[in-house]
This record gives sequence, structure tokens and C-alpha cells, in this order.
Amino acid sequence: MTDGSPNPLDDGLAVFGHCHAGILEHIDRLRRLPDELAARGTADALGDLAREAKAIADFFRAEVYEHHRQEEEVLFVEMRRAAPRAGETALVDALCNRLTREHRDIEQTWERIEPLLRRLADGWRVEFDPADISTMAVAYAAHARFEEAMVLPMSVRLLSDGDKAALGLQLHLRHRRENYHPYI
Repeated sequence: MTDGSPNPLDDGLAVFGHCHAGILEHIDRLRRLPDELAARGTADALGDLAREAKAIADFFRAEVYEHHRQEEEVLFVEMRRAAPRAGETALVDALCNRLTREHRDIEQTWERIEPLLRRLADGWRVEFDPADISTMAVAYAAHARFEEAMVLPMSVRLLSDGDKAALGLQLHLRHRRENYHPYI
């Protein structure tokens, strides 16, 4: 892959950790935005912040939601399918349910932030709720740490080589389908 992300056909599980790094980078950009906005005196000085707001909003809408779907529809399905072989069905169900709840909580917080980013992207001065941004930043960082410390290593252990290959192929096909635009 040209953007430095792991090829899912080589290591499907590495895709998930790589996504977290990009998401956390964008959250850090979001955290800085209110201070940068407050430092600007006039609407004329919003140009670069408007572009930054658009980039953050577009990234979250496209990448974070898709990342959550990939985990829930591909990784968690493969983990649940493999769990009975290891006698860990209850633990895997609990972990997957927890992460799915965290996804919905993060998305709910995002739904309060995104309209403000879109308004800023359109050139309007806005006032962010620092609690929403902090809540999302802290929640996502904890979510990513937990997933990388517990769930991804468990996946490595639970999934057979065939399961990992199937996971990588599913991720690859999802990515190809998203970028497929047929001509009629």
C-alpha cells in the first residue's frame, strides 16, 4: 500500500492498530483546534482553520465509522467464530460487546462535535464544548490502548493462520469494494 498502512493480505490484524494511530493523530488535531480558534481575532483569519476543520470532519466521517464497522463485522465475527475452539466464548463475547458499546459512545460524542466542525469548515466562527472534545479524546485513547493490549493479542492467539488469512482477505475486499466505481 502506498500510504504506509499495512497490507491486509499480509497482516490483517496490523490494519487495526495502524488505524488507531491515524485516529489518535486526528483527535490530537481536534484538541488543538479550539485554542487555535480562540487565538484568531477575525473571521478573515479562519481560512486555514476552516480547512483543518473540514479535514478532521471528513476523516472521522469516512475513516472512524468504517474502522468501527470493520472491527464489528469482520474482526469480532472471526474472534467469535474461533472462540469456542479455545473455550473462550464468554470472554470474547464480553470483550466484543464492550468495544461495540465504546464505539457507539464515541460516535455519540462525535455527533455533537461534527456539526460545529462543519460550520467552521464553512467559515463560521463556532465555540466548541471542551468537555465533548476531552471526553472523546480520553475515551478513544483508552479504547485504543485496551484494544491493542487485550483484544489484538487475543486475536493473534485465537485465530488460526486460515482465520487470519480470511480476515485479511475480507478487509482487502471491503477496501476494494469501497474504491470500486463502475462505469455504465
